[in-house]
Amino acid sequence: MKKKVILGLSVFIVLHMAFMLGGSDFRQARAAGGSDRLIWTTLNPGTSFYFTAVGMTQLINQHTDLKIILRPMPGPVAGIMAIHDGKAQLGELSDFNTRNFTYGIISKMVPAVKKAFPEIRMLMGTNYLWRSWFTRPDTGIKTIYDLKGKKLSYLVPGIFIQNALGEDSLRAAGIDPEKDVTSIKSDNIPGLNQNVKNMKVDGGLNAITGSGIEEVRATRGLVVIPFPPEIYEKLRPELKDAIDLQEIKANYLPGLQATMHLTGFQKYIITNQKLSEETTYTVVKAIMEHAKEIERLGLDFREYGNKQFALPAKFKIPFHDGAIRYYKEAGMWKPEHDARQNKLISELPKK
Repeated sequence: MKKKVILGLSVFIVLHMAFMLGGSDFRQARAAGGSDRLIWTTLNPGTSFYFTAVGMTQLINQHTDLKIILRPMPGPVAGIMAIHDGKAQLGELSDFNTRNFTYGIISKMVPAVKKAFPEIRMLMGTNYLWRSWFTRPDTGIKTIYDLKGKKLSYLVPGIFIQNALGEDSLRAAGIDPEKDVTSIKSDNIPGLNQNVKNMKVDGGLNAITGSGIEEVRATRGLVVIPFPPEIYEKLRPELKDAIDLQEIKANYLPGLQATMHLTGFQKYIITNQKLSEETTYTVVKAIMEHAKEIERLGLDFREYGNKQFALPAKFKIPFHDGAIRYYKEAGMWKPEHDARQNKLISELPKK
């Protein structure tokens, strides 16, 4: 099993290097507005967001005349600002962050939001990013209640949902984050994963997919700790507004040896409404019709191109006209989508 995981990571690294070096098989292109490239903003290498962004940009470059360039950002606020300012044209954020940024909703989970960005539009929903506590087999940890007295990594600067989920879940289990555990802060999400892998801590809190967590699984083994409903119900209200709790079947994700509950949120691919309808249509079409080609890179890609995920029933911000054009051609866009689209547009704050 470890050989298969390491091989999968090797394939990913090779493809990533080919993409970043601009291999000859990627066609040069001109995007709308006379530019020869589009910028896709994402989080830093080692995160699930970066992992999927590499796959998506490769896919678009291979199947269209567009040239997409990745630009990592330190956090979601920087990403949304880049799209707002025109320094990036595409990105992928959580549905919660996207909603709050678009409508200017003030939340303790995203305190950096100071104004609305009503020009943000959605291209599609993508995969769910499932998150929970995790550990290695050698620790013997089975439940959140077992984390008492352990060394843990969950605090990351600027990742407010992450930090709040760690603190609230510990308190809900009767564990004082200040007294009952030793918290080892990380500068970023990849550093958190490395702390667990290098045995500096007993466990961490993070997404259960992506290259960083795959490295933990390949080198040390991975145990995903269930997130029970009684813990979720005790989370602060604004945190439950940001993340869902769902039952995930055994083996659906790495490390899930049994059916269990996990927290999570859906990711949205977004853009600025100024991006041309033709370019947006081309991006959506490429992903929807070719996403199956990169499923081999990792489980993150399994939900890309899936109609149920791409066009969620209760999407949280308006779709771009180019995306709607594709969904109508594909027979996916229904009257109820029109009704929700019109409602969301009517609720956009005025500039």
